[in-house]
Amino acid sequence: MGIRVGFPKDTEPKKSYKWRFLKTFLDKVEEFEMSDEIARRLLDEIANYAVANNLTRKGLALLASDSVLEICCKRISESNQKTDELVEKLKHDCQLVRDVELLSKPDGTSWPTIVRLYIHGDLSESCLALSERCHQAMMKLDKLERQMLPSGKSLILRQNEIASKISKSRLRAIMGGDLRRLLC
Repeated sequence: MGIRVGFPKDTEPKKSYKWRFLKTFLDKVEEFEMSDEIARRLLDEIANYAVANNLTRKGLALLASDSVLEICCKRISESNQKTDELVEKLKHDCQLVRDVELLSKPDGTSWPTIVRLYIHGDLSESCLALSERCHQAMMKLDKLERQMLPSGKSLILRQNEIASKISKSRLRAIMGGDLRRLLC
């Protein structure tokens, strides 16, 4: 996806403001040694920022604005940090799912292990959405037990949200053979 940049007919492109803004942005990309992927994410974030803050009329000038670049880089950094935290939580939860019998009812409790782990916050909605073992266990729960866990719709939405942040190959590496077939 991209936008074609038009230059004024009577002006040499290298002498236009648009050229200067693009050149300034590209110089900063080179200065900070950004990969193409990060530069694209930065452009997307700048576009989202411009729309959210009604700055679209500024056009390419946003690319040369240090404050906008700083804000957008900070947003990308925060997003990466949240993704890293999600990955670590998924790793922990997947190990937990491998180590326990999800349908057992230890200590004479009335709730299966999968329900107790979720209620106590030891098993995340993300793992419930992505784990095949969790899915199989949830299918065997009775109606009351199933109501204690997130709905199928919220699990699908969570699955889509995670798949938009983390690549399928990375999810496979994290979860091994326990990754559910993703709907997205």
